[in-house]
Amino acid sequence: MSAKEKRNYWRKGLEDNPMRRCVTARLLWRRVRREYLPSWILARRVTALALAVVFGFMSSVLALDLQEFVAETEHDGLVGAAAADQLHDGNNQDMTSAGEGRLRSAADYWYSISNDEVTITGYRGAGGDITIPGSIDEYPVTSIEDEAFSDCAVITSVTIPNSVTSIENYAFRECSSLTSVVIPDSVTRIGEGAFLRCSGLTSVVIPTSVTTIEMGAFCDCTGLTSVTIPNSVTIIGGQAFGSCSGLTSVEIPDSVTRIEFGAFSHCSGLTSVVIPDSVTSIEEMAFSDCSGLTSVVIPDSVISIRKYAFRGCSSLASVVIPNSVTSIENYAFFGCSSLTSVVIGDSVISIRESAFSGCSSLTSIYIWGTPPKVVLEGAFGSVPGTVYYIFGTAGWGAEFGGLPTAVWTSEVTFVGNGGTPSLSEQIYNAGVAYTELPTANRPDFNFTGWWTAAEEGSKVDTTTLVPLLTSGHTLYAQWEVPPGFFSVKFEWGVHGIRTGGG
Repeated sequence: MSAKEKRNYWRKGLEDNPMRRCVTARLLWRRVRREYLPSWILARRVTALALAVVFGFMSSVLALDLQEFVAETEHDGLVGAAAADQLHDGNNQDMTSAGEGRLRSAADYWYSISNDEVTITGYRGAGGDITIPGSIDEYPVTSIEDEAFSDCAVITSVTIPNSVTSIENYAFRECSSLTSVVIPDSVTRIGEGAFLRCSGLTSVVIPTSVTTIEMGAFCDCTGLTSVTIPNSVTIIGGQAFGSCSGLTSVEIPDSVTRIEFGAFSHCSGLTSVVIPDSVTSIEEMAFSDCSGLTSVVIPDSVISIRKYAFRGCSSLASVVIPNSVTSIENYAFFGCSSLTSVVIGDSVISIRESAFSGCSSLTSIYIWGTPPKVVLEGAFGSVPGTVYYIFGTAGWGAEFGGLPTAVWTSEVTFVGNGGTPSLSEQIYNAGVAYTELPTANRPDFNFTGWWTAAEEGSKVDTTTLVPLLTSGHTLYAQWEVPPGFFSVKFEWGVHGIRTGGG
């Protein structure tokens, strides 16, 4: 067969069989990665997203001699139109010579055997809903190799058997028709980019056996609307759910200690997040450009809010930074244009460059303690607000970070609750004692004092500290019947009027 005939035959094979196209693309990627990518890129485990940038500068390298590549792979018995037709002859014949770890074929799969365990290395079936076998050649299937199903657009659902313990890097990358996947409790590792750009995937349940959701595992799964993260997970890796624009909510379990670089970045549909008490650091870009995020709860366990952590969260209205946080780093809340108020705990010692720059609606910054020692230039760039501090706290001047300062106050509304207060409203300094409170009057009742609720609640007196709230609050009068006072009530009964006293 001439070189031209061989090339045309190979191309026709790709058109007739999409799975050949899938496998050939995967092997071509492996060759490029092995032979052409600089070693420093591989050493740093750069994701496919980053590699796309590299490829932009490698067009000449990627223009490989197709004839040479096909000829090589045919010679190796791996792929190619003629070789692919000979992969399976009904006798589970090896693709290469027999032996431990050698590539073999069986039915719809390529696989290798090592230490009496099977690793699925590729797929060549018709697609649709597939169930990976639990064993091949009487050996258990324990692993799905790197890129084994990568770019297989014909697969719609996958059921993984209980024998599998690891789903390796990019195993199902860009399976664009994949809508559901069943991951068993036996799986302990979901590798980097395992389901990268599976745009049809709508929901996923991660089993309790998994402890780390690795880098880019579900990145760019734009159809993903819900995800269940079990209490076994301790680390949510970089870009693990990045660009999952359909994800509206996520519950992060108490077991998670780290939310890494860009873990939920560009999740534009995400509206609210509760970060558990176990998390100590919100890493760089963790929630950046989550434009739909309106609220976030940061727990007392968090020590640092890293660079760009909430950058571009344009719907975020308010945030409370707890006393545990010591540093708000560069651009942490940059461009949060809907942010109107921020409460900063008393342990923050540094607010870095442009941390709140571009927060054009930020009118109130409340700080619990003394002024942070380090405030870099531009930390509050283009912020129109005022910095409020607790009355009597040392170190405050007329300005802070280029913004005017004022004492933090709270307006109290007094509700008579059946009686009449002597004063309906009063402004108090937040964080210090009330000192003075109005009286209230109600005929035939004794005034018991001011409370935080109309019934029950907590009693407030002149020594109680005014709460550190960013808005006003309400106190309610409560009453009691004087001792010896006798009241009569009338109830309409079956036989007429009954009276009672007490």
